Amino acid sequence: MKTDPSSSSSSSSASLPAKKFDVFLSFKGDDTRNNFTGHLSLALRKIGLFNIFKDDYALDKGKDIGPELMKAIEDSQYAEVVLSENYATSSWCLKEVAKIVECMGDSGRIRTIFYHVNPSHVRNVVSTDVKKQKESSFWKALEEHAKNRTHSNGLERWRNALVKLANQSGHPVEDNMDEAIFIKEFVAKISCELDASIRTIEGLFGITSRLTKLDSYILESLNTNVCFIGIHEMGGIGNSTLAEAYHMKMSHKFDDSCFLANVKELCEKEANGLHLRNGINMIRSRLRAMKVLIILDDVSNPKQLEALVDSHKKKQGSENELDIWFGPGSVIIVITRNADLLTEKYEKYGAECLDDNDALQLFSWKAFRSIEPPEEFKDLSKEVVKYARNLPLALTLLSSLLGPKEKSLWDNALCRLRNCPENEIVGKLEISFDDLDPEDQHIFLDICMLLPRMFKN
Repeated sequence: MKTDPSSSSSSSSASLPAKKFDVFLSFKGDDTRNNFTGHLSLALRKIGLFNIFKDDYALDKGKDIGPELMKAIEDSQYAEVVLSENYATSSWCLKEVAKIVECMGDSGRIRTIFYHVNPSHVRNVVSTDVKKQKESSFWKALEEHAKNRTHSNGLERWRNALVKLANQSGHPVEDNMDEAIFIKEFVAKISCELDASIRTIEGLFGITSRLTKLDSYILESLNTNVCFIGIHEMGGIGNSTLAEAYHMKMSHKFDDSCFLANVKELCEKEANGLHLRNGINMIRSRLRAMKVLIILDDVSNPKQLEALVDSHKKKQGSENELDIWFGPGSVIIVITRNADLLTEKYEKYGAECLDDNDALQLFSWKAFRSIEPPEEFKDLSKEVVKYARNLPLALTLLSSLLGPKEKSLWDNALCRLRNCPENEIVGKLEISFDDLDPEDQHIFLDICMLLPRMFKN
């Protein structure tokens, strides 16, 4: 049986089965679509919750709206219900909330926002007190629905679902509140509670412990106003994945953030390179009062750092005054294979390789789409992992070559691998192809051509 990588013991101790959507947003369009809910949806996407069901863009055109809405709720990990003044006037909203309660109930997967609504007014849909009924827009809406024969069968379910949400702990948004601040705090809270942001990166194994160690290291290094972290390791051990996961998990704690991947490649594509002066002036003027998280992946040239994060050097003509680009509490992470780029202001962090268990799970997921290899392939998979020395890049390459093949072809391939000097294959995977000299590039290409031919004999 296939098991999602997020359910791995090393990634999450009690993960839910994989779902199509991270969050289902239920709201009354006329009340909040173009203001509160729109801003909330954008903020959730920023922390990495990319798979959000919001009916104005997630519904396929031409399909029957009812079944698709119900299926989307079933296919969502969590639900966020924005109860606004006119929410209950929509029979579709009421059908959604009833289905949400049916599917998620007391599981802790429902987040309710009372948008300019008193929870007691929602509970009053079952009140017999005439005064309370008159105060409740929800009671009045259900009374209108009761006049429609097609709605009569659902009234009891709708009432019970609304009361269920009103009795649970929710998040009130009142008239005098700053909604931007509420959304920021709500998103930060839900990010910590659900730990959902890093689930959007496929095939994460061993990431939880590695993230914890990196975060602890950064916290220990924040003894100055701005923390500069340099990661200098061989390629292929998952530094980029670790940095991306850290950005997605922690970005909500900063005023703004940026993960810039493939810096070397981006700069080489620019005809004139980086536009240094304009970029420096813009970064300095816009970010110097902000707490920011900036991660630069695959930096290869000092000019790239000068253009993007060359803060905290002495100003020209001054012995003591520093040129400050970023606000207090900012974290700058640079990933490079050139140790000479990391000056004394950088704290050097050594990322760890995967342990044997995580490496086996990664290889198995890539080869078989399961965190455990089939029984007949277990020993062979362990041998591949040992041969690849737990390197994610090597494991990914070998899984693509071995995964779809029959067991007899695995035996043949591994026999040939055993006869190849280990350093010739794994060693060449530890650095990028572009960083090899011409002779080594030919060796690497010969190896890449050798592996597929193993399955032809």
